[in-house]
Parts: sequence; C-alpha cells; structure tokens
Amino acid sequence: DHASSAITALVAAAGAWAVRVHAVVADVDAVRVAARWRAQP
Repeated sequence: DHASSAITALVAAAGAWAVRVHAVVADVDAVRVAARWRAQP
C-alpha cells in the first residue's frame, strides 16, 4: 500500500539498515528513490 511504501522511503532516507515489507516491488522502488534523494548535494 502507498502509506507503507512512503514509510519505507522515509526510514531508508534516514539511514535504516533494513525494513520488513510485504509489497517488495513497490518498497524496493521506494528505497531507490530514497537513495537518490540522499545522494543529492
């Protein structure tokens, strides 16, 4: 669900080492977005 993916993105951006998810494809995408967000200067 969208809320779970948003939380995944937020905790990934905050530096979480791991998250437990059920919607793997959506949450992997959220982690990739967070990684790009963190890489911005």
